[in-house]
Amino acid sequence: MINVGRELRPIIIQNIMKRIALIIVLAFPFAVFAQNPYKPVIHNYTEVVTVDTAFWKVQYTMSFRGLNEKDSQLLTDTRIVLVGKTARKDYSYWIDKREEENHTRIASGKNPYLSTESVANPFDLIILSDGVVQVNQRTLGNGPILSYEENRPSLKWMLQPGDTTVLGYRCSAAELHYQGRSYYVWYAEDIPVSAGPYIFDGLPGLILKVICLDGDYLWEATGIENSNVPIIEKEYGVNTKRCTKQESDKIMEYAYKHPYQYALQFVRSIRVRDGSGKSRPAGEPEFAISYFYNPIELE
Repeated sequence: MINVGRELRPIIIQNIMKRIALIIVLAFPFAVFAQNPYKPVIHNYTEVVTVDTAFWKVQYTMSFRGLNEKDSQLLTDTRIVLVGKTARKDYSYWIDKREEENHTRIASGKNPYLSTESVANPFDLIILSDGVVQVNQRTLGNGPILSYEENRPSLKWMLQPGDTTVLGYRCSAAELHYQGRSYYVWYAEDIPVSAGPYIFDGLPGLILKVICLDGDYLWEATGIENSNVPIIEKEYGVNTKRCTKQESDKIMEYAYKHPYQYALQFVRSIRVRDGSGKSRPAGEPEFAISYFYNPIELE
């Protein structure tokens, strides 16, 4: 397991955050990260609230089709799932790592890192026992984090014959049709906790592998350990836009299909590097760029 450390006490750094936001806008050309939405800009958190304590910590490899729908090579993120009595959290290790590094750098007077060092699917979610799902969806560039809540879905599993082994655990199979995609999953009844990555739960054992049958997504557990780390909710202050899921989906689709037009909402101008190493204002070639938008939920 990768060691994911964090500070437990609430942290208020709003004045510093305003200076950081200004640095990002003035010094970080959008073209650097517009080429890959899956290396998102880091919005440093302003406060943390502990919502539960995890008794299981599971690491998954999440593979997904990224910028081009014809790519045969999937992108890969490292996800951490924390399972507690009243909450479960799924987040990208790489985003969390950068946020914690930036907290340390800011405290010591150093400039923060501006993006992740590795591919990250830019969302995190917390599922609470009262049926509420809290989602943070990072947009492109200097755009805000979209934050919304929805009701926990009721998943209709169909148990399937067969078994396999994942991480040494004997696993049984189940199938699910959900939000426009079909999934085949493997769960371990020897780990009697109804949980898994993303929103997947409701089976009599921990879900260790999820296969999207169209080949666009795959989750597979790579490490499991008992834990007592806190499950925390992070606040991002002025970098957050509260919205509904429907509004978030609409914004994300526009941002991917029109990344430079979307970016211009948050900066005064965009400059890109030409072949000689010099920069020029973004123009027609950039405004024609469109990314493959491939959300987990199609409906």
